[in-house]
Amino acid sequence: MADNADNADEVIESLTARGLAAVKRQYRGPSRTYCIDCEDVIPHARRAVGGILRCITCQEILERRIARG
Repeated sequence: MADNADNADEVIESLTARGLAAVKRQYRGPSRTYCIDCEDVIPHARRAVGGILRCITCQEILERRIARG
């Protein structure tokens, strides 16, 4: 019988898979090896998505700026 932790794991896995699928649809083309903003190396797992231009930190900063308007 599944407990709450098992159910939560299933939900997290499902949401992660859906999120990754959405990202893959959004981005096209090859990813950069280095961030266009800070020039740090973008990890391979992030580049594998395709079309990635920024490291996670710089992408988060950009998204916060956009959200503020």
